[in-house]
Amino acid sequence: MTIRRLKSLITIIETGSFSQAAEKEHISQSAISQQMRQLESDLGLRLFDRSGRTPKLSKLAIDLLPAIQNAVDAYDDFINLATNENSIKGALSLGSVPSELTALVPKALTELRGKLPGLKLRVVPALSAELCDSVYKGQIDAAVMSRPSELQKGLSWFTIGFEPLALAISGNDKRSDIRQILTETQYLKLPSSAWINKPIKEIFTQLDVKPKTSIELDSLASVASMVSHGLGVAILPIPIATNEVSAKLKFIPIDKPKYKREIGILYKKNSRNYSLIETFAKSFNTFIIS
Repeated sequence: MTIRRLKSLITIIETGSFSQAAEKEHISQSAISQQMRQLESDLGLRLFDRSGRTPKLSKLAIDLLPAIQNAVDAYDDFINLATNENSIKGALSLGSVPSELTALVPKALTELRGKLPGLKLRVVPALSAELCDSVYKGQIDAAVMSRPSELQKGLSWFTIGFEPLALAISGNDKRSDIRQILTETQYLKLPSSAWINKPIKEIFTQLDVKPKTSIELDSLASVASMVSHGLGVAILPIPIATNEVSAKLKFIPIDKPKYKREIGILYKKNSRNYSLIETFAKSFNTFIIS
């Protein structure tokens, strides 16, 4: 979408570099560099001088800056006006990992519904691997999930935040030694297809422990619920938004190294519902401090 690339161009100008612009927009430097090449292709113009080690704005780009800013401002004014008058309608299909449906996603959807009361929503719970496939095939518009190790061609990513992995035990459990707890207590595990299993296995190797497992559950939310009732322990992400279950848990940090899960929104670059996805993404800014 050209308007998004124009916004990225302005971010580069404001921050002074591709790397800082990428950090501000929560994407990789290579992604923002690709955006600029696509923008140049869209416009048929050379916006950067790449003869040196780092790209610099061309004279043409500098001359066009006022017009570019005016175009972006006009787009934002239109979106704001349409939103305020509740005239943006339509439908948005969203996927989400179950663990984020307990607090994080509902908070964002409440904010979204406040802005767009006429919007029809469909929410599909699934694990990250399934959600990634659904977005790629166009079965859903976007998904709140763990970041894939690689983005498939045509997909984009917006980072919401990071969730450190920690050993979760019942809030009534007074123990604090991680190795002792993992050795003595039943460990609740996830299906083998869950992406989070990879860092969990690395943690077990780091701690040199082999937990006893006898129960396999379908999602992090199910595991957290079982742990809260004292039916076992598990390594879980500390949720960005606290929910009723996580409030009953005791999280013991895991160091050396520190592991974390990146939560964000996966969507198609050229989605016809991009403006709605963008509004949904902005809904998280009201209660998440970066």
